[in-house]
Formats: sequence, C-alpha cells, structure tokens
Amino acid sequence: MDVSLGMLWQNWNMERTSREFVQEQLDLVSRAEEYGFNAINSVEHHFDARYSACPDNFMALSYLAAKTSSIKLFLTAVILPWNDPLRVVEKLSLLDHMSNGRLIPGFGRGLAKMEYDGFGIDMSESRERYDEAFAMIMDGLRTGYVEGNGRFYKQPRVEIQPSPRPELANEVWTVAMSPTRCVRVPTATAHGTTSTGKESIRVPRARSAPATKTVPRCRGVSHSTSGSPGCGITPR
Repeated sequence: MDVSLGMLWQNWNMERTSREFVQEQLDLVSRAEEYGFNAINSVEHHFDARYSACPDNFMALSYLAAKTSSIKLFLTAVILPWNDPLRVVEKLSLLDHMSNGRLIPGFGRGLAKMEYDGFGIDMSESRERYDEAFAMIMDGLRTGYVEGNGRFYKQPRVEIQPSPRPELANEVWTVAMSPTRCVRVPTATAHGTTSTGKESIRVPRARSAPATKTVPRCRGVSHSTSGSPGCGITPR
C-alpha cells in the first residue's frame, strides 16, 4: 500500500497570519519524502481558511515538486466546475513534466455552496459541469488536443503544449460522495481509479465499476497536516 501525507490547508481559529499558515504548511509537507511517505496530496478550497484555503493546488504541488525527487504528487482534487478544462489539461501536462512523471491527477465537483456562490456558479449545475469538463479533459490527456461544444464549454480544437503524457489518463482519481457517483464515473470513462472519502475502488480499463456492495473499505488513514484524518492509504 501507499501512504500519502495530506495538505488540508486549515488555519484553525485563524490563529496564525496568512504567511505563517502557508509557510508552516509547506515546511511540514516538504519533509514527507524524508520520512518515507509515498505521496503528498493537496486539496482545492476557497474563501475560508478556517475550513480550508488552497485556491491553486497545482501551484502548491509545483513548489513541492522542486523540493522533492521521488515522492508522488497527488491532486485531491481539482474542482472541475471552478476550472476551465483547457487550462486544467495544460497545467496537468506541465506539472507532470516538471515533476518527471510523478503527478497523480484527481478531480472533484465541489462540496460547499459558499464556494459556488463566490464564483457566481449555480451549484445545481455542478454535476453537468463536472461531466462535461471531465470528458474534455480525459480526451485532451489521451489525444493532446482539447475541444468542446457542450452547454458550458465552447472550446475550439487546440493542441496542448507541452504535450501531455497519454498514460497520465490512466492514473486519474475522482472524488465521490455517493454510491451512484462511484459507479457513474468509471462507467462513463471506462478506465482509471475512483476514490471516495471512506471507500475506494480500482476499475480496470474498458470495464464498468462493480456494484457498490463489493467495494472494499479503505484500510487506514493518512497523517494530515491539520490533525484531521483523511483516507490516504491506497490498496493495491
């Protein structure tokens, strides 16, 4: 199994200044490789540091890519309704090459209405936005081109440079908060891995997800920089 050190980016009770909070988080997680962790993961959250505040987990993991040499860098997760699909593919490709292939992509559709309100996006559209963006991103990773003509994203065909490593599409994780989501995503994409907060399933390529009653429970929890546990042990 692999053990990941999670960055939740919480400034508990706002006891530290913004600079102290950010620097302490980075200083602690920079030691993960030294202490034998297999991966570092970072969330994306906005507007409330008491809960969690990392508006760009690509940027955070880019910093850590330069501070480490072998540990995996895990996006947990990029919230697709808040990010342009073209830019997501570009940043995935760049960070993967910057880290010499250590990136693990992860996607989600967001949890807090407060965050949706801050972006001026109707939260009731979150699933449709996620599904549309997810398909564009996965196609972009596999082909090196991004295009779309859906309800939310009108994107003329454009080539991604630096070109993405196609194998990156086989390493994707998705956040799921319901049994239907566990089945829906891998069935639609026919590859990769789907993870929930308490359970995880590995889905073979070109096969649909198993029924939720067969999903094994996560066998442990990761260490978290905020003191809160998170599902960070990945059964192989």
